[in-house]
Amino acid sequence: MSRPDAQRPTLVLLHALGMCSAEWCAVMSVLSGRFDFVTIDLPGFGDNMTDGFDCTQMAQDVTQQIALRQSATWMIAGHSMGGKIAMMVAAMAERGTPGLQGLTHLILIAASTLEPEPMDDAVRHEMIGWVAGGTPLGPEKSRQFITDNTYRPLPTRLQKVAMHSLAGTDPAAWSHWLSHGSREDQSATIAPLATPALILAGEHDGALGEAAQRRLNAPKFADASVGVIADCAHLVPLEQPAALAAAMLDFILDRPARPCAANPQLHFP
Repeated sequence: MSRPDAQRPTLVLLHALGMCSAEWCAVMSVLSGRFDFVTIDLPGFGDNMTDGFDCTQMAQDVTQQIALRQSATWMIAGHSMGGKIAMMVAAMAERGTPGLQGLTHLILIAASTLEPEPMDDAVRHEMIGWVAGGTPLGPEKSRQFITDNTYRPLPTRLQKVAMHSLAGTDPAAWSHWLSHGSREDQSATIAPLATPALILAGEHDGALGEAAQRRLNAPKFADASVGVIADCAHLVPLEQPAALAAAMLDFILDRPARPCAANPQLHFP
């Protein structure tokens, strides 16, 4: 593993359900040269075909990879499912977990919630049914998922990224998130976090849109800014990568890069 560039902060990127680290390709292209990127495939997605689908297990997997980097300064961004995991990782960092010193910023994009996610049960059961019997997501359901979660059709290149990510998703990981992970309630174990947080929602997102972000995620932080990315729904990094990258960079440059002191009130995990 390469050592981080001492002149650049490390930006850890966590993907959404059905996606993988490749969903950040366009965002990273815009931000190229400013950060030392660490893109992580969560268990069951992309190239990480390991078990460990519970939220705590995923958070611990991420923290191990961050600790290996030994970055003096790092920040973390999480999209949808990855947002819930990013909040848990931030709590572990603030708790003083060895190897996680140096966290300065947290960015949530259409993030899932520490409480059970506000998802319509009919939609949940339909999506679980897509992988019934352990069947991988096929092209038809993959296209439906993309259509249901975007405001306009994706550019051809990014459509291919999304289709490839969905096709490579472990059906067990997909099903477990929908039936268990998204329903796990971690809210009682995490006190208000001190890490400055940028909370972004897609203008046309549904269950995890601006209202949900303000009501459920923003109160988890002592210093939170909520913003909206226009002309997109839920797959923000693929729909509006340039606008997302600009919002992320503005937030990072606007907030002093000061690692938070350990907070013994945090009891997770």
